[in-house]
Amino acid sequence: MVTPTHFVLLGSLSCVPAAYTVDDYFAKVLTHIEVHCSLGYFRCASRDRCILPWRRCDGHTDCSDGSDEQDCVCLSIPDDFLLNNRLTMLPNQLGQETFEAMLNSSVQELLNISDDVRENYHPELRDFVTTVIFPQCSVSKENSSHCLPSPRADNSLCTGSQLVPCRSWCEEVLNKADDRIKDNIPPCELFPTSQNGCWNPEPTKKADEVCYHGNGKNYRGSWSKTASGVDCMEWSTDYNTDEYSWANLDNNYCRNPAGLDRPFCVTQDGSQEECDVIPCSKGPPNYGKRSPKKRFYHVGEGVKYTCNEGYTLTSGYTREVRCTEEGNWEYDKPGCSIDHRRKLQEEVLEIYGAGLAPENITIIFNGSVEQIVNLDEKNEQLVTSVVIDFKWRDSRLRWNPRYFGGVKAHSVLGSRIWTPTFTVKRNADVTYRGLQQDVPVRVSSDGLVVWSVEALTTTVCDADPFFFPADTMECHICFSAHTAIKQTITTVIIVCMGLMGLFLFFTLIIIVIHGREGSLSPAAKIFFLRYMSKMLLLGDLTANKQRNDEKPGVINNAAIEVTNRAYEADNVSEADEEVIYSGDGDERNKQYSSPPGDATGRGSAGISELNASVQKLTRVLKTEIRELTKAVKNEEEVSDYTLLAKVLDMLCLVMYVISIAVTVPMTMYLGR
Repeated sequence: MVTPTHFVLLGSLSCVPAAYTVDDYFAKVLTHIEVHCSLGYFRCASRDRCILPWRRCDGHTDCSDGSDEQDCVCLSIPDDFLLNNRLTMLPNQLGQETFEAMLNSSVQELLNISDDVRENYHPELRDFVTTVIFPQCSVSKENSSHCLPSPRADNSLCTGSQLVPCRSWCEEVLNKADDRIKDNIPPCELFPTSQNGCWNPEPTKKADEVCYHGNGKNYRGSWSKTASGVDCMEWSTDYNTDEYSWANLDNNYCRNPAGLDRPFCVTQDGSQEECDVIPCSKGPPNYGKRSPKKRFYHVGEGVKYTCNEGYTLTSGYTREVRCTEEGNWEYDKPGCSIDHRRKLQEEVLEIYGAGLAPENITIIFNGSVEQIVNLDEKNEQLVTSVVIDFKWRDSRLRWNPRYFGGVKAHSVLGSRIWTPTFTVKRNADVTYRGLQQDVPVRVSSDGLVVWSVEALTTTVCDADPFFFPADTMECHICFSAHTAIKQTITTVIIVCMGLMGLFLFFTLIIIVIHGREGSLSPAAKIFFLRYMSKMLLLGDLTANKQRNDEKPGVINNAAIEVTNRAYEADNVSEADEEVIYSGDGDERNKQYSSPPGDATGRGSAGISELNASVQKLTRVLKTEIRELTKAVKNEEEVSDYTLLAKVLDMLCLVMYVISIAVTVPMTMYLGR
């Protein structure tokens, strides 16, 4: 399609020579007609015809002189334009044939405008404008070896075809452009379709899904469902695809040929319904999220942005934005950047031990009295407000600012790092617990720690009111440093006393158990008297009790019975003898009958004395055995509860030792 703006006739029509006919005259005049092409056209070298730029170097001659297929050389873009090295082909759609002509034209202003991409501009405006000014040069594989994108390369043998932006891209970008840009860009009707060969950027994706910019006229995804979930119909059922060939009406995919607010499609009932396609302009920021999370938002709806853990919202952005009536968001989408200070604290303090003091440390101490709050002369107490500054270096708190966003200093709570322990001498405040550690401490990258503390101190001041009211007194406020271990001694003693009281109570319970009578259940007996006693190195107490039960006593009753029988036999022999008593008073004459054959009676007297001695010894022995038997029978038996008390007593002793061993390190850890 050729649309010349006007014609200029060269020569004069004042007279017609007699030798020429009218037809001959007009034939000669028409050969001198010069055509001026409007913006977006290419004029042939013969200047008699205008063609579309994208028809140059396409292998088909469109100019009568064949100039459209000449000088198809790809050129490198100079460094003056600050663009990535790539190839282009001139003249462009703006009619500029050299790079020098571009430097002295409105191209620079157009590039500057496209650099200022705001929310009301298309995000691809910069790429679109540069492609219009510097059309892409498509090089075949055969000529690729002669083409180098460097500005200093010789590309005189590099030939190809010109690729200008596609119409669908132009429709989408210029839909959000102002008049300054539209006046310098050819109308989108002059841009080619994808069937004729054009340049279109790769579709933008979010979460591996093609999204759309602006109103979605250049959307090229494969989404084919409406927002209500209805399947889309083929475009050919309701649209003239030839008329909208530029709109990429493929199959039943969602598109926007009519210029609505967002891509749509045709449903089975012939109506048009918006598709559930996600926009590219808004979404969760990098390293963040939005709420509520929806695929698209209607006018008046808003979202709130938050950053992931370890990231912070970029300064200058707001968390909440709202969709306006123009289909734009009232504010730009915020960004989330790494919170270097938080990252620094986590990495530096991750393996830091606050309970360990630095090696070879020198503390610089500086204090001053800000105000005398109160002076109690009667009780000799002085209340003052003091400010104390501490400085020291801790090599464990060093870092390289290069790896933490240039952060050279940050603040942490004093309770998270090691701080010196100072106490007030001559302290008169019973509630004093030392200097505050839950105040911010400034730490520098070289390990310098600055700790500033403000505190109220109550100290004893020796008042001498002799010269009152014209007296002058001097009171000293002194601090002394102590290690953290000394502070825990009192706590350890208190905890140990509590443990002693607790185990004393357990001892009373064991004493009560020791006096009980009876037997334990078989399960309890096996657990406590066998397994638990073995664990406490007391042995198997059930085996000892069984051996004691098997012993009936020390006395052998059978032996005693034999002795009794022998004693009774001796009594019978003694009774067989005849005893004759004679005489009066205390003296009696005793006469034994002699056995047969003994005329003198001496043998009988010796046997009688022997029997008397044996009988006397037997009676004494029986008495001793009887008393011993009675003592053995009255001995207390060892019961199961007695053995249980023995096991529990040993268990309490072991637990007490373990508790004391654990108390010391736990008290030091919890008292940091």
